[in-house]
Amino acid sequence: MAISACYGGPLLSMCPPVAHGRWKITLTEFDLLVSALLADLLLGLGVGFTANIATNGGLPFVLPKSTVQVISVCGLLLVLVYSLVYVIINKFRIHRPFAISLIALYAALVIVDVATEISGV
Repeated sequence: MAISACYGGPLLSMCPPVAHGRWKITLTEFDLLVSALLADLLLGLGVGFTANIATNGGLPFVLPKSTVQVISVCGLLLVLVYSLVYVIINKFRIHRPFAISLIALYAALVIVDVATEISGV
């Protein structure tokens, strides 16, 4: 999720303004947008990875494995498969009950994650 945020943050922050429901952007603005986006991605990720290499002497960063990670990954896969199936069955039309079900699944996943973390399993 954090890696997605690294890529998605600059994408969303650099979006051109929307006027009357249509994208209004010139070719020069598009070039500036692309160059700023690439600079954000390369500097944002590159600086963090370079600092990690410098402090660890080039050793890989190892994440400790926990039950919460397994639950989170399984929950994420469940939500992604559910979304894929629902969207295809409904011919790419999203309705309010689907959004409510995603929020409910997210809330359930957070509750299970917090309970697992607190219990120390």
